[in-house]
Amino acid sequence: MKEVLLGKSGLTGSELCLGTMYFGIKVSEEESFRLMDYYYDQGGRFFDTANKYATWVPGFSEPVGEYMLGRWIKSRGCRKDVVVATKMGFPYGDVPQGLSRQLILQEVDKSLTRLGLEQIDLLYAHCDDYNTPQEETLEAFHSLIKAGKVKSLGASNFQTWRLAKSNLLAQEKGLTPYSCLQARLSVLWPKVNSNFGRQLPASVDVLDYCKHENVALLCYSPLLQGFFGRTDRTIPEEYNTPQNQEIVRLFRQEGEVQNLSANTLVISWMRSQGFIPLITGSTIQQMKENMDSLSCSVSPDCDDKIKDLYYPHQE
Repeated sequence: MKEVLLGKSGLTGSELCLGTMYFGIKVSEEESFRLMDYYYDQGGRFFDTANKYATWVPGFSEPVGEYMLGRWIKSRGCRKDVVVATKMGFPYGDVPQGLSRQLILQEVDKSLTRLGLEQIDLLYAHCDDYNTPQEETLEAFHSLIKAGKVKSLGASNFQTWRLAKSNLLAQEKGLTPYSCLQARLSVLWPKVNSNFGRQLPASVDVLDYCKHENVALLCYSPLLQGFFGRTDRTIPEEYNTPQNQEIVRLFRQEGEVQNLSANTLVISWMRSQGFIPLITGSTIQQMKENMDSLSCSVSPDCDDKIKDLYYPHQE
């Protein structure tokens, strides 16, 4: 698996990032370790978690995700080999939502303790905070960079103009900018005004911004729960448009021609567009579908048709 630059940070990460949201929670710790071992054995070195994973699941009122990932890293003795990304900003338990200086410093120390690490490689602002001055947020993050507790910064669920404003302010003030953006992004565009709760879907504007400003774009929920490879599932209502139906048809048709899951081809195509997909799975077979994307691609004719549908604003 190749390593790719994560924007202007100087940090590199695997071209497929492993999301561990439900590891140790909906997936047993023993099975989670097997899945992470499989990813690692395939050359994967980029792991994603968050301080609140997954406190919304009944029976898990306290964070589990960071503890579990930290135990795996310690048991395998692989800290020097892996890139660890975590996030803070969303509420959980008695922790409020926000990006104030106090919250940032508090939550990063808690994350380091749970992970059992001295430094976080990539720290995301998990959501935006319109009630805290952006300068306060950036200064707090920058202080963690200088203290050696964090290596680089990312943003998640940010509007394009807010991300641009933050990075311009960082440039003007000599602070650390956001080098990565993590957004909800698939090969399908959701209907206008679709509601995904706290999750903010990517926009065409943010794709353009990331491309021209060298901000790495990481995509969560790229497979929309794996429905592309399953004919027993219909297209999610938020994505049910004629344009998206045709995209799904093209991927499934290409999968039949190549004897591959359409899920595999979706991940492969997203990689070919310069995105970094966040993959996950609850079984080795699901993980294998993700890994197979590293050695395949859609045909040139299919690629042209998908691009015409996906990038309608381009000539």
